[in-house]
Amino acid sequence: MERRFTLVHMSILAAVAILATTLVYTIWKKFVPPPPPGPNTNSILKIRGGAMMFRTAKGYDFEPNNPNADEYCVILGDLTKQLKLYYFESGNDSKVPDDSVDLPMKSIIHFFGSNEKGDLASKNGIKVSIQSTCGKTGGYSAVLTPENNSQFYVLNRNGPLVGGGRSLRFEDWGCDGYSADQNGDVDTCEHPRGVSVSTTPGNPWTPGKSKHDCSDGECRFEFVVQ
Repeated sequence: MERRFTLVHMSILAAVAILATTLVYTIWKKFVPPPPPGPNTNSILKIRGGAMMFRTAKGYDFEPNNPNADEYCVILGDLTKQLKLYYFESGNDSKVPDDSVDLPMKSIIHFFGSNEKGDLASKNGIKVSIQSTCGKTGGYSAVLTPENNSQFYVLNRNGPLVGGGRSLRFEDWGCDGYSADQNGDVDTCEHPRGVSVSTTPGNPWTPGKSKHDCSDGECRFEFVVQ
């Protein structure tokens, strides 16, 4: 009899505990706002320094876009939504960008490498064109094309990333010497040092504006569909 009484009480206490936990969670969910959505959670294509690397999210690959050129594309998202480019300064590891710009269809973005001193943008880099298809798939698409004396590293073309996703690394063939800079970097020319965004109409971001120039080569950019 006493054993049965104890088991009954334990069952009641367990039920009360579950009920209380559910109630607390319901109240917390109602009154505590969720974290703001950000590019760290839904960006399919990211560009990071030091050496400029283009990375896809897990489950996405770069597809060859032109059999006669070193050119790749990746689907970014639904055409019914808005495509944006987010800019994060060095040290900003949050989900809130330091700046952003809307990217309508046919926008052109140039990501420039650095000169040998690391203080100015070079003419070499990667052009990203926004189109409506990638291969046979429709949607906002980014087409990546090396410009001037540039290419993607042969050993890092659509290479796998730890944790999933794929990568393309910018290679600068015009850098006069891979001598180390004051920070010990031997790939200074391949650090991002400027960005140009051309849309219709206008050119909202242009090289030479410190706001987007990635002065230490350690910034990041993220394409986000909202």
